[in-house]
Amino acid sequence: PSIQRRLLVMQEARSRGVKVQAAVSPTLPHDTDRFAELLAESVDRVVVDTFFGDGSNGKRTERRPLPRRFAELGHGDWRDIESAKRLFEALVSRKGQQHVGWTQDGFNQLDVEAGTAGPDN
Repeated sequence: PSIQRRLLVMQEARSRGVKVQAAVSPTLPHDTDRFAELLAESVDRVVVDTFFGDGSNGKRTERRPLPRRFAELGHGDWRDIESAKRLFEALVSRKGQQHVGWTQDGFNQLDVEAGTAGPDN
């Protein structure tokens, strides 16, 4: 489904009292403020991940066509996690630390009220 359809379904679920968690995995190119606002309106909890969460610490992604396409499309180095960090921080400012997870640690935090480690921890 399109991102728009996913957001609508999440918003509908929340309006019916269903707790909603989204995974941005991996973080692809985006407008940080716009995407963070859309997610904050649509979910109770969100986990932000990078290409290093591919199950092989990025080795699987490195062998795929993606690194070349990233460069061709002007998105820079696929290994740069700064965009994911910016999204994480923008979400924390909107949702609070306890509702935003970072990579594997974030996926392991199933309790919405539990604190989560950030990208610099």
